[in-house]
Amino acid sequence: MTGLDKLGWIILNDNQLTSMPLMSGLASLSWIELENNKLTSLHPSMGYLPKLARIELSDNELTEIPQEFGNLPSLNGIRFYRNKVTRFPDEWVSPALQNIGATNNQLAFHEHEKFFDGPSSTTFAGYQFWPQDSMATFTGATHPALSDEKLWVPDSGQYSQYQWFKNGQPIPGATGVYYAPENPSFEDKFQCRITNTWVYNLTLWSKSISVPTTFYAIADGDWNEFIWSLEKDGPVTDTTPGIGSEVFIIGKHVTLRNDLSTGPIHVIVENRGASLTVDRAKLTVAGTLDLTKETDGYPGDVFVINGGRIKPINP
Repeated sequence: MTGLDKLGWIILNDNQLTSMPLMSGLASLSWIELENNKLTSLHPSMGYLPKLARIELSDNELTEIPQEFGNLPSLNGIRFYRNKVTRFPDEWVSPALQNIGATNNQLAFHEHEKFFDGPSSTTFAGYQFWPQDSMATFTGATHPALSDEKLWVPDSGQYSQYQWFKNGQPIPGATGVYYAPENPSFEDKFQCRITNTWVYNLTLWSKSISVPTTFYAIADGDWNEFIWSLEKDGPVTDTTPGIGSEVFIIGKHVTLRNDLSTGPIHVIVENRGASLTVDRAKLTVAGTLDLTKETDGYPGDVFVINGGRIKPINP
């Protein structure tokens, strides 16, 4: 948007917008309404509008407020209810700022603490922050310093307190931002409750998650004979891996067919990969696949040594 130096308002509520263009030359723009769209991000140029005083962004799919918004000199209020925002600008410098509407997002306590100078004492009376939606729960595989079996939540509040739950019950002693479940089954559900001694009237919950359980699958001949084992060299079990389980297919030459169904098992071969369906879950196998041989026109004698995690299939 250029050449609109006298434009004062932009109101584009209730559309299907997914993004906004470069906004420059809007020297007089003071009000923007973009509510009830499908915005996933905002152009940083919106943070350089000298007279922008009000921004309405509720009911979109935003995950953050751009850092540049913190420098808007005339900003009086910004509301972004019912989004997925997880971070603010590092600081808000506008002396005119009186209102921040941030309810029903996924903001951790280290973001809220910016507006508090002591227990239950806010320095910003116009800060609307509760309730908040649940935040993500991560496995250690997403954290460079953690082993895979640990769970963690993206909250680093200086005054935060943590309590982990298993199947709805508090776990004694599990009071850190990280937690390593002991002997979990793939049916167990874990989540964390987070409170904060500075930020009042707010309790955060992480989303419920299952810890990936490792199963080993041994296929003899075709894929119609599966043996599931919880231990690589241990006893077999007839338990079918559940969604979220980790499955390793190890050390066997097997013959794959493009469309072979044997009960709940379905196998597809695509170039350099294979996928396995168990009930309503799909496993993408990343391993060493030898697809140079063919049997009746189909790839054959495939040697798979690695595995992957089973994920839900969309209905």
